[in-house]
Amino acid sequence: YSAGVSFLSVISVVYIVYLFSQLAYFFSAFSGVLPEGYTLTASAFARRGFFEMFAICCINVALVSLVLMLCKRNEQGSIPLSIKLLSLFISLFDFVLLISAAAKMVMNVRQYDLSRNRVLVCIFMLMIAVILVFFTVHIFAPKVPYMRSVIIICSVIFIAMSYSDINSRIAEYNVREYKNSGVTDSVDVHALYDLGDGGVESLIMLSNDKNEAYSAPASYDAHSALVSITANNYELDFDGDMQVKIRDFRFFNLARYKALKAIAENCRYLKENDYNKYLDFIGRPSEKIYEYTENDSGYTDNDVYM
Repeated sequence: YSAGVSFLSVISVVYIVYLFSQLAYFFSAFSGVLPEGYTLTASAFARRGFFEMFAICCINVALVSLVLMLCKRNEQGSIPLSIKLLSLFISLFDFVLLISAAAKMVMNVRQYDLSRNRVLVCIFMLMIAVILVFFTVHIFAPKVPYMRSVIIICSVIFIAMSYSDINSRIAEYNVREYKNSGVTDSVDVHALYDLGDGGVESLIMLSNDKNEAYSAPASYDAHSALVSITANNYELDFDGDMQVKIRDFRFFNLARYKALKAIAENCRYLKENDYNKYLDFIGRPSEKIYEYTENDSGYTDNDVYM
């Protein structure tokens, strides 16, 4: 008992000293700024914060579990209150690290937009929060089957992530933030293309943007997506009513189907409003007709593109 109290007390004092000596490092992210004198980027700051948090949480959970397992029970067969309170403090320190790491990730996303890795890290931190909550409950209620609850909740989170089409959500978020912030902000067009079929709808939206620095590459990448999709068991009736056709239903993919439907809608819009851009989008040369105009030297034919 006394050894367990001494051990946890020393760890708690070390964490208190460490926390107060590094206040700017832990909490500057809540203000959206890097610590004074910090030379790395916000991305490196968030990455370092996450790995530090994960390592310390794993060590703390292992140490507290070991102390609780080896600690001598009192006459009622329960763990002494002092051990529980010290374990609670260490768990609260883990929560502080987790919240700080989450704030660093939010700052990272605000500066560099969302990506698959950042979304997965956020989901993983949510799972860590679930583990810490139930582990803390287990300290005071050892009979609660916390491992079963952790496995069920984390499995639900993982399944929800799998069915949420995170690539589409990432692309929608990045384009929405760019639109809401105005043309002075930026968006990584090719990162949207790298999201695969999930990024096509957002590329279509961006291809009609007023800022040609983004609309031109977005239109090119959307055309590349069109070529890729129609080369893999999908067809789009350009000469008809833009109906999406699937050559073989065994290869049906919802994200790919939705991407081609978005392309079809865009083609309908361009065909009615900007025929030249429509032809460029589907990869056909502009159709040429001749208009004859009379001037002082006679008739001259001028190229006019439909």
